[in-house]
Amino acid sequence: MNTTERPNRDALNKALDVYRDAMRPFLVRSLKRVQGKSLEDAIYDSLPTRQAGEFDERLETGDADVEALIDIGHFPYLVSRNWRREVFGLQFTADMTVQDRLRLIGMARNHAAHPDRDDLDSEYTRTCLFHIAEVLDKINAPEEKRAVEEIRDALFATELPAEPLPQTREESKVVPAPDTGGLKPWREVIPPNLELTQGTFEEAELAADLQQVYDGSASATSYGNPVSFFNQTYLTGGIRTLLVNALKRLGGNDGHRIIQMKTGFGGGKTHSLIALYHLVNSVDALANMPADSESAQTRAEIHRILQETEWDGSIQPRVAVLSGTWLSPTDANVTEDGAPLNTLWGVMAYQLGGQDAYDIIGKAARRQDTSPGGEQLDKLFQHVGPCVILIDELVAYMLNTGENLEVNYTFVQILSEAVRRTDNVVLVVTLPQSEREAGGVKGAEVLATLETRMGRVESIWKPLETNEAFEVVRRRLFGNEIDTVERDRTCNAFLAVYNRAKREFPQGVHEQRYLERMKACYPIHPEIFDRLHSDWSTIHEFQRTRGVLRLLANCISRLYRMDTSPLIMPGNLPLNDPNLSAEFEKLLPGRWEAVLSEVDSDGSRVDVIDETQRFAVLGGAARRIARTVFLGSCPSGAIRGIDANRIHLGVVQPGQRVSTYTEALREMTGVLYYLYIDDNRYFFHAEENLNKVAIDRAAELSTEELNEHIVAELGEAVGRRRTGVVVCPENLEAIPDSDALCLVILPPDKLLPSRATESDDATSIALRILKQCANAERTHRNTLLFLTAKTDDIRTLRIHSRDYLAWASILSGERRVQNLAGERLRQAQASLRTAEELIRRTIPKTYRWAIAPAQLDPQVTEFHMFPEQTHLLENGDIVESAFDTFKAKEAVIEYATPESLNALLTEYVWDNSDSIGIDTLWKMLTQHVYMPRFRNREVLTNAVKEGVLNGTFGYADDYDAEQDKYPGICFGQPVSTINPNGLIVKPDIAGLKPRLSLDSLTPILQENVWDARDSIDIDALWGMLPEHVDANQLETETLIRCIEQGVPQGTFGYATGYVVGNSGSDYENLYFREILASGAVSMDGVLVSPGKASAEKSKKELGSKRIVARKVVQGELSLDDIDDLRQEIIGPLGTDGGEVTVEITITAYKADGFSQNIERSVRENSVELDVDMDVYE
Repeated sequence: MNTTERPNRDALNKALDVYRDAMRPFLVRSLKRVQGKSLEDAIYDSLPTRQAGEFDERLETGDADVEALIDIGHFPYLVSRNWRREVFGLQFTADMTVQDRLRLIGMARNHAAHPDRDDLDSEYTRTCLFHIAEVLDKINAPEEKRAVEEIRDALFATELPAEPLPQTREESKVVPAPDTGGLKPWREVIPPNLELTQGTFEEAELAADLQQVYDGSASATSYGNPVSFFNQTYLTGGIRTLLVNALKRLGGNDGHRIIQMKTGFGGGKTHSLIALYHLVNSVDALANMPADSESAQTRAEIHRILQETEWDGSIQPRVAVLSGTWLSPTDANVTEDGAPLNTLWGVMAYQLGGQDAYDIIGKAARRQDTSPGGEQLDKLFQHVGPCVILIDELVAYMLNTGENLEVNYTFVQILSEAVRRTDNVVLVVTLPQSEREAGGVKGAEVLATLETRMGRVESIWKPLETNEAFEVVRRRLFGNEIDTVERDRTCNAFLAVYNRAKREFPQGVHEQRYLERMKACYPIHPEIFDRLHSDWSTIHEFQRTRGVLRLLANCISRLYRMDTSPLIMPGNLPLNDPNLSAEFEKLLPGRWEAVLSEVDSDGSRVDVIDETQRFAVLGGAARRIARTVFLGSCPSGAIRGIDANRIHLGVVQPGQRVSTYTEALREMTGVLYYLYIDDNRYFFHAEENLNKVAIDRAAELSTEELNEHIVAELGEAVGRRRTGVVVCPENLEAIPDSDALCLVILPPDKLLPSRATESDDATSIALRILKQCANAERTHRNTLLFLTAKTDDIRTLRIHSRDYLAWASILSGERRVQNLAGERLRQAQASLRTAEELIRRTIPKTYRWAIAPAQLDPQVTEFHMFPEQTHLLENGDIVESAFDTFKAKEAVIEYATPESLNALLTEYVWDNSDSIGIDTLWKMLTQHVYMPRFRNREVLTNAVKEGVLNGTFGYADDYDAEQDKYPGICFGQPVSTINPNGLIVKPDIAGLKPRLSLDSLTPILQENVWDARDSIDIDALWGMLPEHVDANQLETETLIRCIEQGVPQGTFGYATGYVVGNSGSDYENLYFREILASGAVSMDGVLVSPGKASAEKSKKELGSKRIVARKVVQGELSLDDIDDLRQEIIGPLGTDGGEVTVEITITAYKADGFSQNIERSVRENSVELDVDMDVYE
């Protein structure tokens, strides 16, 4: 093709322009209904990140108005992201196929936009134009739809051949035939019968009715004309045996007298009876039929039967036809003399020999309660001569005889015995095969009795064999003309495909015998017959012969008008044909309309796969696979479905690659609702595959919907009644400006970045909350804490939320799956519980970043956020975990010492004031971020009480300004109640001195003693203490208690006295960093500075210079043993300043030697662990 001539591409581009111009205003009108958003925001929020960025840039530059900025590629996102907002779902009446069509059209625009490629495939273009017209119809744009249809009609006007029948809508989706190596289409090699090619075929023509043939009402059909009947009948082994046996018996030769036909419904019994009827009744006409091409084969077959049986043409056999579903004891028919014809024997006799024969059996012929005897029947057969008695559906008749049932049993028995005594009479009886076909329990009882009364049966007719089915079909549905050269060429090409990829196809199909099967079945692939006869024929309602004929007749009639494949394969079955699909639906339990729609309909998920993966232009691989799998999905078999190799057998044609179908099958397994896989076997089921339904529904959920659910789950995780926690506030007003500590859990769209390229939305919103409350500045800023997640972590939580919401929609709500019960209900409930549990477990792993605002410089109002990762708690409590982290990092203070509070007051208060109100101090703590953050006011209250008690500061309820005094001031004594309006008083105001404690004693010694000397007598210390502490509260017991506390801590040492002489120490009984026994301290003792005490203890306690400790263990050394050695031996030696070396020696011995593998492994591990290793022989 000249690359400048691209009619398909040009036509598609024209249609896309019409589509774009119609869709833009429709989308704008619809998106304006999105509540809470401007049109620009509604579009921006619906688009993927890259496209949203491009849209925003063009919007800012003002290149065009909003409507003109909407691109065809945007359409699918704008519709799908706003589907459930009552925006588009209502417009399209919840027709989800619209979304698929929009995606396909978007991809079609991309295919049409590449001028360097060849022209688009015609069928692909036709499909795209169809989708565009359908969408325009949905948005109520009739003129634009008409314009697209005119483009389509003009493009294909010269391509569409005149067909005898108008094309139905189902045929509009024609799967293009791929290159098959120049093989001729099957319809050019072997044309179907005229009734199929012209569409005049009626299913009633397949319904064989022996009674109609007998009474002449079937003369207009192929069953009524003996020549036409045999021209379209393949003489199976069973039929031929029946005919040969009957003719032999009628000629007085050896042959079976009584033949019983006992097969399932549709097994070919009636057809066989008609063949026998026509041959016996029209043997001369059949023997002398014209030798034209149409009848040549039939004439030859009849002649072979006549020669084999040595048929005597002078014999004129009689035939009696007794149809059990036609005759009735209540019939009003009469003979020419007016005698009643309402018994089997009467009708039989009258059909065989008229009134004379009827009269032979005498009165019995006129009575329903009396059967003729054996003598009468012998005379009857002697009178009429050679004859055939055909009794069809005998059980059905017997069930209708009422009180005369036993009489009819007697007749059957007498008739059977009479036939056995006669040389030229043949009795053929058809009986049902099962209780169900017999009409239930009563029918089964009748069947058993009949078999007993008939006695020994000389021949049981064999039903149609599977390997004969294709011959029956071909003779009935196709003419005798066939191009054997092209047939063989096609079959050889298929065999070559199977030989080239033997592992991709079932065993045996590459062998010569399968080639012969393909030739015998041509133009129908043997796999169709195998599936119909092996699988579908096990369904009771499926009539083995008639059912196959009816299915294939519908199939061939449709394919003749649209198919160019070299063979009719499972992948070619037009399941979108209502007649063909109805045939299958009748056989299947439940409702299969949705399954068939998914398998073979325009806009289905199969279609989407073909279009999106470019399978459509390769022959519709996904649709061919779906048809093949459906044919292999008969639900009655013990092993259901077909494997991938058998799927390949049903779809792959010469010129195609198996990998194309492998890829298509892989795409289908995760998309189709009704496709199941069990033990690598694929099949369709009438009930949706809930996993796929859940996957699709999860994909429909927007990020906003997921975030809403996460917020709800966070609320449940935190607990609705929990105070001091605000979960994902919608606005700043939701966070109170209170002096109580508040943990704010940030929304799932306000996250910390996982990488540098992402925005820090969590810090931004936290700073905003910190600074503002509603429209005013926030006052109590030091009460806020935050908990959030990172972008990577939230994705996992969203995945589990998708699963939960998808399964929840399956179980309840407007979109719940109907008729869920049994295992499917349990599956859905279990999946919902699993998703719910995963959400519960994931929340603590996601919301694990605690943020405590900080102000590094009190003079600079600049706030910083330092996220700290929390530790997971066993109970999963994210609030408790956050506060554990805050406490560990001292971002939240649960206990404040009086000294730390006094240090705070010293830094910010005492230089400017002698006292501060409790309320004022609390406001300072809650308002200024540079202050410590107390968990609650009780922390401050307790610190004040403790500080007053130990003399760190004073407390007064009030201050008398006139007298400059604090009435009722407390200092160094318990305070029962702290008044919120009370005051903390500077300790050195009004002569107040601190109460003696270790905290107050330490600086006194440091400033007044240790700078000048190494020790002090406790007596001397006692004398100087009143200058520094409150003398009113000074007691010797208090000082002794301080010494007992300070010595173990290393604050100072204590000795009982001084040592005179050269003893190596200046102090007697020196104690330092050890616990003193009760009563060990006395006022006569000495306090020693910590430096001197440490030096003295070192001199006094020096011992051995080298210590070696060994431990021998047989077997393994436990972790507990190692921990004990570290704490009890290694630790103390190191603490004393020693250089500790730990040597681990592992000695292993084995009398017969260790294995080389073990030795090699240990040596490699030694190198890895930096261990020296030696081995000895």
